[in-house]
Order: sequence, then structure tokens, then C-alpha cells
Amino acid sequence: MVLFETARTMWHLGRGAALKPPALGRDWVWLTRTNPLDLDLLGHVNNSKYATLAELARWRLTAPSGILQASIKNKWSFVVSEQAIAYKRSILPSTRFEIRTRVHTEPGENKWVYFDHDFVSPGAADAEYRFDGDGPPLPLPGGDDRTLYCTVRAKCVLKQGRKTIYHDELRQHSPYIDGAMAFAEEQRQLRSAAAAAVGVAPAGDEPLGAASKLWP
Repeated sequence: MVLFETARTMWHLGRGAALKPPALGRDWVWLTRTNPLDLDLLGHVNNSKYATLAELARWRLTAPSGILQASIKNKWSFVVSEQAIAYKRSILPSTRFEIRTRVHTEPGENKWVYFDHDFVSPGAADAEYRFDGDGPPLPLPGGDDRTLYCTVRAKCVLKQGRKTIYHDELRQHSPYIDGAMAFAEEQRQLRSAAAAAVGVAPAGDEPLGAASKLWP
């Protein structure tokens, strides 16, 4: 099993090298199908496998985002400090689904990098999504008929041995991460300005699983 998971990781790492980063504010989308080895005796994806699939989704974006090249050059490693999973619906055998991944930071932090993963049924194109500051992309007016199966949030820190790599250094080595962080900050400022104009406090960050309110 260890050899299988290692080979699986290397395959997705190589597959990701052929990808291009999405436009700022868009999700990284991995369209896949249920792997029989991810199923349990009850005939659906085992709860522990969602963390594995989320990790594979992160591996797929390391090369096109520039994180892989910088990590090899500088001997960096991403360490998962916390991970939270919210299960919504089971994924059954032979089911096609998407893992939609977002990379972001939180206001006032210069250390942690967050990866949010939504496991959803295939649906409309990315054009139907907009980025809404700190939280996950929200469907545009009109709704969506997708099914949300699970959400995963991984809180990570970048290390070089015992040394912590902060955002400023990471942004120097990854134009995509730099652009994503700048875009998110711009969205936060716009949202705060809009809230101040009408005399209300800006909305806070959405908790994990809050996206389920947006799905059937």
C-alpha cells in the first residue's frame, strides 16, 4: 500500500506539471472518478481517503504554482499543522466528481497558508464562480445544481529545516501565490470599503463547511 500511495503521488505530481494555473479568483479543478481502492466495506469512499485525495490535489498544483521548483531549490517542505473535514454526502462507486482547491491566507497572518478543498459533483464551468475575499468562491446569482460531498481545510506552514518560511519569501519564489495573495487582499479592502460606505462592519471569514449553505 505504501508503494501504491507513493506511485500515486508521483503520478499526480507529474500530471500537475503539465497544468497551467487558473486565473486569479478561480479554483484549481481536478475532475476524477472514484478509485476502487478508496472504497470501504460500505461501498462508498472511506472517510480517511478524503484527506488523501485532498493531499493529491495539493501535489497537483505545486509545479504550475511554482511551489515545487522553489521547494526543491531551497529545500522547503510544507507541513500540515491542522486539518478539518466536514462530511456532507457519500461518494459512491464509479462516481465522477471534482475536487476544487483554493490557496489563501488570513488577514494579519504572515506564516500560515490555507488550502480549501470542495468535493463536488461536476457542473458548470469556472465562469460561474466568483471569488469573495477571504471565504470560498460563491456561485453567481442563479444557483447551482451540484452536490457537495465534503469540504477539507488544511492549515500549512512552510519549513526549511527548523526555519519557518514566511509569506514574503514565498511570494518572491511563486508569482502565482504572490498574485493570489495580492488579489485576496484587494478583495478584502473592497469589501471593507463597501461595508464602511453603508455603515456596517465587514463580514468575517466563513467557517469550514459554510459553503454547504450555498448548495442543495
